[in-house]
Amino acid sequence: MSTSKEETTNLNSIDSSDFYRDLFMNSKQNAMILMDTDGYVLQINKAFEDHFGYTQNDLEGKHTRIFFTPEDQNLKKPEMEIASVKEQGAADDNNYLVHKDGSLVWVTGESILVTTDNGSFISKVVHNIHTQKVMERFLIETNELVESVLKTIKDALVVVDIDLRILKANKSFYQTFEIPEETIEGILLYDLNYAFWNEKSMQSKLETMIEENEFFQTNQFQWKKPDGSVRIFNVTAKNMDYSADKSKRILIVISDITVERELEQQKEDLIGFVTHELRNPLANMALCAELMQDSIKDNKIEETDEYLNKTRTNIKRLNTVVSELHDATRAGSGQLQINKQLIQFETLVDDAIETVRHLHPSHTILKTGNAPVEVYADRHRLLQVLNNYLTNAIKYCPTADKIVINLSITEEGLVTSVRDYGTGIPSSKIPHIFNRYYRIENSRATDGLGLGLYLSKEIINAHNGKVWVESEENVGSVFYFSLPLK
Repeated sequence: MSTSKEETTNLNSIDSSDFYRDLFMNSKQNAMILMDTDGYVLQINKAFEDHFGYTQNDLEGKHTRIFFTPEDQNLKKPEMEIASVKEQGAADDNNYLVHKDGSLVWVTGESILVTTDNGSFISKVVHNIHTQKVMERFLIETNELVESVLKTIKDALVVVDIDLRILKANKSFYQTFEIPEETIEGILLYDLNYAFWNEKSMQSKLETMIEENEFFQTNQFQWKKPDGSVRIFNVTAKNMDYSADKSKRILIVISDITVERELEQQKEDLIGFVTHELRNPLANMALCAELMQDSIKDNKIEETDEYLNKTRTNIKRLNTVVSELHDATRAGSGQLQINKQLIQFETLVDDAIETVRHLHPSHTILKTGNAPVEVYADRHRLLQVLNNYLTNAIKYCPTADKIVINLSITEEGLVTSVRDYGTGIPSSKIPHIFNRYYRIENSRATDGLGLGLYLSKEIINAHNGKVWVESEENVGSVFYFSLPLK
């Protein structure tokens, strides 16, 4: 049944003055201002008083610029708003309103030109959106903070949905697995080409966690990289079921513990090395003492001298171990003692070669190049470095009886190299070769604590020089150090 035009109730059939009066006086949320066409306040409603603290007496006869900040006043925003209302019949704004107590409240407002029989006026409705704006800003800042934190976290993080589809990953994740950024979001976790994702234990734990909302306990997995090296990871996962859409999310944290594992192994090896290095000389000294006692009783002077010499050798070996440990401790704390003086470098090298030749007459040591220069250095410490390089070349290359030491002047300064013709060093081990207590697997049967190259590096660093190595498996190695010239 249609409704006739006469029966339709609309604004034209309502006393608009009463309508406006009731809206103005009874509104709880719509703060309203009535002003003249020049912007001077005529009246405010109760909602305006409640929201912004002003009373009718505070504002009567005042211009609305009182609500604007000094910055907005300087920009003539109050005048621009009044002009827009006069020209277009309405205007809106979104800015701070100055509360009576001086605080700033974020508001949105709409001003409308109202024409009556008594003249024209401007009616403005103001909404307090400060809490909303604060929350928006808080969320933006929180998201920015979270993004910043994610970028700085060293652990690899990846968030997946209930189907194990990747939703987000941090920068460390891309770097750890050498993935071009932003190429994996949206694909399934199992589609990543890394073996440990597809291990049955990994899949089973993730699926159980999704079903039972359990915490995924830390598990260790290995990843063999394309270059053959192996990384060890701790993998932990946790349900995140507090998202806005109530859908389940899973945060997976992958921590690379390869270095920690290597350090643990090095510590265990160190204890074994130290025990071995101390036990054998002590056992030999104890045995020599008993044998000397018997030889003295039997008046066997030659045997007694032999046992004394063996005891001296073992004492020297013990002193070397203790001295290396002491020097390594001081070097680690930056307290390695260096006493510099001007020395003839080539003479120093000749002395080192002569000492090693005397101890290892079966090996040939050739010197090439020349460096007739003086250096400002600690003679004892440089002899320690040269002795280490030369004896390592002999110790770790028992089947090769030739060593070449070369001296040269280059852009690096004074460069010394020691070449051996042994088995060489695997490329994956070269970055660690000068680390404290580091020993390559095939050298573990050799005497020593793995401190020689570390101390050599610290000594050369203390002279503002550099150490490095070049090596090729089954061909040999060349160990270098450089010193600045005087």
